[in-house]
Amino acid sequence: MIKNFPKNEAVQLRNMLMYSPSQSLTKTFVDSPDFSMIMHSLWHDGEMILSADDRDIFITCMEGALIVSLQNKELYIVRQGESLLIETDQEYRIIAKQNCKFLIINTRD
Repeated sequence: MIKNFPKNEAVQLRNMLMYSPSQSLTKTFVDSPDFSMIMHSLWHDGEMILSADDRDIFITCMEGALIVSLQNKELYIVRQGESLLIETDQEYRIIAKQNCKFLIINTRD
């Protein structure tokens, strides 16, 4: 079930979460054992480290730009309007290159 989202109303997703200086904010829309969809906002130079476990991770940047590194090796810059698919079982780190908002969708096979 989708939560924290208005029903029967068109909205700009990026406006549903604000920024907070030096903090990471999240809004969870779906969180189940097999699927999750969570929106994040990161202040400039903020970072988060997450594990993909046995899930594919799909990141879409809705505002700003972020850097994604996989197991501290491969680096990707994901800008507004761009998406990145990360394969399962990889630890990944997200760093806000500037204030940014992004959506993470993950699925388990």
